[in-house]
Amino acid sequence: MLPEDAETWGFNLVNMFWTLLTEGLKGAILDSGYKQPAYKQMPTKQSQKQALAILWAEAIKHYASQQCQETTMVAMINALLNNRTNGIAKTLNTWLGKW
Repeated sequence: MLPEDAETWGFNLVNMFWTLLTEGLKGAILDSGYKQPAYKQMPTKQSQKQALAILWAEAIKHYASQQCQETTMVAMINALLNNRTNGIAKTLNTWLGKW
């Protein structure tokens, strides 16, 4: 559908996808060392698709990591709330021992 010459498009696939990511996800991706390629490095449809695939893979990896951390935090908070009689310190020690 798109012509091979990406310079005629008027948009950039990588930039469009980047703007859709949450700020937290962008920060995690950048912290991992990802560097967005310069527009001049993506003059063809194929080069834009390749750059988009790299960014997409990074986004998936960091999204999954964030979801895992969130799940762990929710489980820890639920354990704390459900185990008030044994004390927070004992519950935290139990959870930290699992890590």
